[in-house]
Amino acid sequence: MFVQNFRGIWNRLPFEREYPFTDSWFRKKDEQLPDRQLFWESIRRLLLVYVLGENRRYYSRIPEEAKFILWLHMTDHLGDSLMRLSPVQLLTGRTVDLLADDKATLLFEQGGWFRKVMRLSEEELPLDCLEYDCVILDALHTKPLLAKHRLLRQIPFVSQNDFFHYCRDDYNLTLCSWARMEYLLNQEIDDLAGRAKLVMDSHTPFSGLPAELGLCDDALGIVIGGREEYRIYRHWVQVVELLIGRRPDLQLVLLGSDNGEVLAREILNRFPGKKIINCINKFDLARTAAVIDKCILVLCADGGLLHIASAVATPTVCLFAQEYPAFRYTQEDRFRALRSKQDVNTIEPEFVVKEVELALSGRWQTWEENTP
Repeated sequence: MFVQNFRGIWNRLPFEREYPFTDSWFRKKDEQLPDRQLFWESIRRLLLVYVLGENRRYYSRIPEEAKFILWLHMTDHLGDSLMRLSPVQLLTGRTVDLLADDKATLLFEQGGWFRKVMRLSEEELPLDCLEYDCVILDALHTKPLLAKHRLLRQIPFVSQNDFFHYCRDDYNLTLCSWARMEYLLNQEIDDLAGRAKLVMDSHTPFSGLPAELGLCDDALGIVIGGREEYRIYRHWVQVVELLIGRRPDLQLVLLGSDNGEVLAREILNRFPGKKIINCINKFDLARTAAVIDKCILVLCADGGLLHIASAVATPTVCLFAQEYPAFRYTQEDRFRALRSKQDVNTIEPEFVVKEVELALSGRWQTWEENTP
């Protein structure tokens, strides 16, 4: 049987080594589904593994002799993709290909961290199953299991999360992914917490775009809009007014998707003649990342572009609601963070600008002081 000690496996971290950074994890009961529901979900997945016959091909570790690996990744959330795929950095010395949903493939270029980047939506996948020694699945969930069984039936596989229920916000997904990869490789990584960071490489072909837009070396980016109401900051106009009042020559770059267009127009109308470049809903993800890469600092609320900034090593001032900054950042990040217990809009613009000034003077917060 490929599962041992099944009891409570859905709430158990998928690695064995003990780390001090996990002491603050899993403190919010409202983030966890009822134990009974998770039990039945896990039973259903366990039965699916056996029905498909995949239990015979499941490995608890990546074989040392596995040199050609396919990472089968299925999520449409960019931030989660960056955090979960970041430990590809530990797979040096092996050839790794990525087969993923469309959004995740926007993060990586072929020949970078991944030799090939392939989309699951392609009608004719350029997939040579025989060249792979091992497959990495996100988890033992229905979608990745069925995709693996359909496309790579005979190939051994490991799971990045096993049966662990990772869909919750009260732990650090990046660090968890790195610790699990360390476990899968059966290695002990020196200073794993200090090494963990996000990466992407699809922005590099567009490194000339910031110059085309006229970005200065000290341009400051502001991410407007978002997906969830409690994380959409409505006071960026006031923040811009305070910033320009203090630094009249400051160049600002407005970033985000179509849900930030209205607020962007308001900012442009309120401050005519100021150095404001509007990039809202104008570029794809790779080009937006290239612009963020050029910025000296990015202001944002917790969301996808926060993780893009971390992946291109651009410092951030970020507004959090409910979630803790330490669950989004790693020790590698340069940042200042503000947190509200409920909604980012309870954070006053004056406090945001104060954090910007501290960041521009190079005074960063430490990762440890942002743990709950």
